[in-house]
Amino acid sequence: MKKLTPELVEQLLPNQNISLAVKSNLMVMETLSEAIGKIEKTVETQVRPYSEYQSLTDVSGIGTVL
Repeated sequence: MKKLTPELVEQLLPNQNISLAVKSNLMVMETLSEAIGKIEKTVETQVRPYSEYQSLTDVSGIGTVL
């Protein structure tokens, strides 16, 4: 879904109603991704000073993903 562009959606889905619905969903996904990125940056700056956070990120498979 992330690789879909509005132009590609129109090519793949000639039905205007379905195309509009998919393009609307793409816009929502993009907006949510941006908001999540901002939240993650804010949270990371707040928890970074804590040793518990450092211990958690040292666990294999967890990393810095919040």
